[in-house]
Amino acid sequence: WRRKIEELQLLGTRPAPSQNEITLYPNPSSGQIHVRLDSFTPGNATIIIRDLQGNLIEENMCLFDGHVEISTQSLPSGLYLLTLINANTLYTGKFVMAR
Repeated sequence: WRRKIEELQLLGTRPAPSQNEITLYPNPSSGQIHVRLDSFTPGNATIIIRDLQGNLIEENMCLFDGHVEISTQSLPSGLYLLTLINANTLYTGKFVMAR
């Protein structure tokens, strides 16, 4: 079967990061994760870390001004989801712990 070139989509490429995208670095990490979000309005925020099964690992309140550093030294190796929540917005990113 045939398709027009305009109908084809590229696979394996990641779109350019948007202004609302959360950045977690270094990734993979071995102890500290930096959370950065340029478009976030400064104020109180909740940071939630979950494993891939959805189990709550950690939940903390913080004053977030666009950047925060989180100690993840107690986490075993694996893939985790980090969610940043303020009064009306939710952002989620993933990071890898490598020991």
